Amino acid sequence: MIGQTYPGCTNTGAYDDGTGSGALLELARTFAQWEGTPLHTWKLGWWDYEEWQGANSPEGGGKGSLHFVESIPDDVNVTYINLDMFALNWPVPTPLASQLSGCDEEFWTLYMFTSPVDDWSYYENEGLEVTDEMITNAEWFQGHLKEINTNLSHPEEWVRVIDDTKGNSDHYNFIMHNHTATWLRGQHQYIHEEGDTCEQTPKHSQADSVATVNQLAGGRTNVEAGLQTGLDIIATMAWWDWNATTNGVVEGDGESTAQGTGEISIIFFLPWFIGLLCLVGFITVRRDEFQLGFIIEEDEETDYKPESTIISNGKSLVESYQSRVITLCVLYIAQGLPWAFITVTFVTFLAVEGVSAGMIAKLLLVGTLPWTFKFLWGPVIDRYQYRPMGRRRPWILFAEAGMILTLSLILFIPDPTTNLNAVVGIFLVYNLFTSLQDVSTDALAVDVLRPDEFEKVNSYMFSSKLVGGMIGGAGLGTIIGFVGIKGAILLQIPILLLIMMVPLMMTERPGDIRFPWNKSDVGLWSDEQKVERNFVQILSNIRTAFSLRSSSTRRCAQSVEIIVLLLGPCLPILFVQELGWSEEGFNATKGGLLVIVLMLGYIVGGQLGKRFGGKSIIIYSTLALVIISIIWGFTESMWENRMFLVTIWSMHTFCQGMVYINIFSLMMKVTWPEVGGTQYTAYMAMMNLSAVIGYALTEPLSQRFDYSSLIICGAILESIIILCVMFIDPDETRRVLGTTESA
Repeated sequence: MIGQTYPGCTNTGAYDDGTGSGALLELARTFAQWEGTPLHTWKLGWWDYEEWQGANSPEGGGKGSLHFVESIPDDVNVTYINLDMFALNWPVPTPLASQLSGCDEEFWTLYMFTSPVDDWSYYENEGLEVTDEMITNAEWFQGHLKEINTNLSHPEEWVRVIDDTKGNSDHYNFIMHNHTATWLRGQHQYIHEEGDTCEQTPKHSQADSVATVNQLAGGRTNVEAGLQTGLDIIATMAWWDWNATTNGVVEGDGESTAQGTGEISIIFFLPWFIGLLCLVGFITVRRDEFQLGFIIEEDEETDYKPESTIISNGKSLVESYQSRVITLCVLYIAQGLPWAFITVTFVTFLAVEGVSAGMIAKLLLVGTLPWTFKFLWGPVIDRYQYRPMGRRRPWILFAEAGMILTLSLILFIPDPTTNLNAVVGIFLVYNLFTSLQDVSTDALAVDVLRPDEFEKVNSYMFSSKLVGGMIGGAGLGTIIGFVGIKGAILLQIPILLLIMMVPLMMTERPGDIRFPWNKSDVGLWSDEQKVERNFVQILSNIRTAFSLRSSSTRRCAQSVEIIVLLLGPCLPILFVQELGWSEEGFNATKGGLLVIVLMLGYIVGGQLGKRFGGKSIIIYSTLALVIISIIWGFTESMWENRMFLVTIWSMHTFCQGMVYINIFSLMMKVTWPEVGGTQYTAYMAMMNLSAVIGYALTEPLSQRFDYSSLIICGAILESIIILCVMFIDPDETRRVLGTTESA
């Protein structure tokens, strides 16, 4: 060795176990295989003369990283991850001799020395002027790292995010230049310092070697396991960033996109807004012509009255309002529960178990296909019916039985994470049954709800669907930590069985039989009812239904109403990356508070729609939605105030709920029950298409406009709903084609 310290000598070198360089090479190889473009630029670097600066540093090192930091442009923000000596960390056990002496704990710990949240004293003593922005960024970054560790099921006791109070490596230079940084380091908190009282704990010294590391870890396998812990953290952070423009979740629900800087000119905005106010004023003045106050009154003459030869207890769906509400709400819980369980709870389980993102994407793709083509179920359930048990009930029972049996098959797979092809196949079949249940339930609602009940009952139904989603996602997602994935499935099966009891014990109409082996009432079905319809007749009826002006206009409205979803992928980036919210805080607000607000919007909107007319509520709630969006867009200076931001977001969500629930009700009003399964499902498919259009518009608009202008764009697109809805005649289908209840 040639040098001032050991001239003419050789030495084993310091405990630089190669994890930093090895990790960079492995990450570079992995990143090269990923498709797409990350949200941020990722750079991998090795530093010349990296060792050692910070607290009590005898060397004043870090020259390479210092040179890099000083070359960063002033308008560029950097988040730095420092990799140095992290092979000895969880799940690597500490030496048995040390454990027996009472010195060491059970495992080596992985420390993430991160830009401080609470204690900046060391850096302030080094001359750093700490700003509010730096503290906010540090809070976000520490929260981000903790979220990643939670996602990976790392034990907090052994994988810890802590304030950095000593410097001691290259992250020091980044923090001292106002950038956010962390240092992943294994073993213990102390390097040269004798801060702990256990002399058995190895210190970093020039007597260390890779062989020593292997010995301390108990072999190469343990070293690799410790290395994997750190790699998983970095790879997860990178993967979320790589998929930020396609995922819907900041938990990995990290929706985002590259942001533009363009603004909408007030010259363009004002004429549109003035024109919108004039249009709503014009509609209001001529409210009778535009049927704003159209309400279908309760009419006892329209109540279902069974034939005198049929014995009825008054509890069938067409007879009892209470039976209709309970049955439909329970069935809508069944719609939300399994989908949330599969797409949230089960997918998260697979991710935690190390299943590749590509395989998870394949699972979700296969599961989505039946929903994409669910409109094909419509003609099938309209064509094939076993009338003695009801028009829709046999299909619902068949679908729910299939859901339960298919879900049960996962229990027979020893390890779902190693038999993913089988899981994908089961997932496909499961969603075939789930989409069938969805279509059949919607058709049942069109059949049995009275026209004057659409708004109010729809609000209960869609609120129940949200409850089902909360049970399947948050509920079972929490329980899975105690009972495991198979325990969560076992718990879901009796829930689905209980839900299935409701359609099993109810009847659609008086005289319907509950089971195929029961005898039906004589004379219940006329010869006309017994005639089986063919697909030609069904298609002819569909053409008739869509030939009405209201149905055609409805399709136009359906194509734009969900375009407001273009804001969805942008909000996480705005809140988390720009405004410094933690991911936990964003997810708790979006998935907790705002779900409750949306349910309230559904319920209030349904009640108001029944009292004042659905069209009226859609138009005025949309106007309120537009005004709230405008206020949101033009108050960017107040976005740092969380109370203001949560309030404006909640108001926006509440108005959305009122608009959507009355749009769903309007869909039912213009649906002809004769082909209810097909027509209503077609409307729902248009909603899915409009959502796709909304998400497709996100990237080009977000690359052109800043956040404030994007929200204004959303307001402009929201206003199109008024243009489409104003021409819909909610009574046209009922008036021209009838309800065909007698048929």
